[in-house]
Amino acid sequence: MRRNRPPRPGLWPLALLLLFLLGAGGASAHVANLSTSRLDVSEVGIRQVVDVHRKDLEAALRIPLAADGETTDGDIVAEADRARDYLLAKAGLAGSDGAACKVTSDRPRHIEDHVLLTATWRCPAGARLDYRVTLFHELDPNARHLALVVREGGEPHQHLLTAGRAVATLDTPAAWYRTLARHLVSGIEHIAIGFDHIAFLLALLLWARRFWPFVGIVTAFTAAHSITLSLAALDLVQLPAEWVEPLIALTIVWAAAENFFSTNGANRWRTAFPLGLLHGFGFASVLAGFELPADQLVLALAGFNLGVEAGQLIIVAVLFPILLALDRAMTPGGESPGRSPRLVRALSLPILLLGVYWFAERVFF
Repeated sequence: MRRNRPPRPGLWPLALLLLFLLGAGGASAHVANLSTSRLDVSEVGIRQVVDVHRKDLEAALRIPLAADGETTDGDIVAEADRARDYLLAKAGLAGSDGAACKVTSDRPRHIEDHVLLTATWRCPAGARLDYRVTLFHELDPNARHLALVVREGGEPHQHLLTAGRAVATLDTPAAWYRTLARHLVSGIEHIAIGFDHIAFLLALLLWARRFWPFVGIVTAFTAAHSITLSLAALDLVQLPAEWVEPLIALTIVWAAAENFFSTNGANRWRTAFPLGLLHGFGFASVLAGFELPADQLVLALAGFNLGVEAGQLIIVAVLFPILLALDRAMTPGGESPGRSPRLVRALSLPILLLGVYWFAERVFF
């Protein structure tokens, strides 16, 4: 009874075509000429599948790998430990700086007239790696190896390795804390130069007289844009930038105009949340240019959102004491400091006009 076949790299049709084009084919019995492998790179390790012709491996080891030449798909080859040691020694990963990688592997198995070995390599995070392949060079100096390197969410890359060029260099994913830190800094930088987001936030904060309402408004804004940013980054919801950018300008107009009709700063989080959903799509258009790592997408999104929140809290830390100082300066002696409507409206008017300008610019120009 035939057993289920383990997955194969699926490179042999392409490899044989390449072999024909290179003029490496032969009319005699099989010659050690072409082997293949696939490397799937992720943050948990590098999964390697090596596919060689059984006769090549038998010639290299000088031992038969199946009694009387009979094989059953999926069966472990004879002398499996020797076969595994040879394949890992001849097709292995190591850091370019000499750092060692740890490898665990299954035992080699028969697949038709081929032998497959599956292994997992764990290498230092963020390291540059050398994939050195010298399979069957002792049998045939013209032996070639076709390696396919696949990253989650990325384009596959092929490497043709020969005796004269036996090494392919690749990178491991960055350490998780580096990914988190890099996108956290990016979030802080973006809020620092995202003047439309800052204008929206300032308009919401002008009536707040206590620190915690300040923080509540900022947190509501962050929660809202985190939702839509994540949905957009995961390709679950997408809105065209030509819609989003004018609408963001209108949120600024709305928040600034609201200051002329309401003095309740403690409840402005109710405005911050629904309008902040639109700002999330604006952040997503920026984040799209950062080439988020598919294998560390959650970390990258978390870092960016935390960075935006940190940037907003820095704005609060600067704005809050300035507004309190203005309250005291504009309050006659002997009275408790309060927020002057004239101050709020004087600061809201240029924000409102700026929002109108941005809307017109984004729609008409």
